[in-house]
Amino acid sequence: MRTKSGVAIIILAAGILSSCGGDGADGQSAASGEWAMERSVVTERQLRAVEGVTAMRGPIVQHIDTSGLVRGASEATIVSEAQGVIQSVSLELGQFVNEGDLLVQVEDTIARLNLEEARQIHESARLDLEATQRRFDAGSASQAEL
Repeated sequence: MRTKSGVAIIILAAGILSSCGGDGADGQSAASGEWAMERSVVTERQLRAVEGVTAMRGPIVQHIDTSGLVRGASEATIVSEAQGVIQSVSLELGQFVNEGDLLVQVEDTIARLNLEEARQIHESARLDLEATQRRFDAGSASQAEL
């Protein structure tokens, strides 16, 4: 057992010495640091101030209570084409939605009243056109009236 550990230490030492020593093409040793210093360009911008602290034993914090604002990676602003009061919301905060999904139900009384008014105006104009067409066919209305 002692022989195996001795052989392992010798092999490890030989590996370390061979990687650190030796002359490169320019005669500099990697262990001396000269090789690294010549090949690195250190600018003032790359230097960072660091503070060293001593590690100490202490209790491990299981959780931290804090407050903050979480935003999604992608957000969208939704604009309704109709006016009204929101009656119900069909999604949860953070839920993924697809195009065409129902997101909110808007109270649509105003929109329905506007639609009914537009239908009545359309029907009145259609009846006026039919009456004018009959008078034109009878010869009592001009082309301009039609």
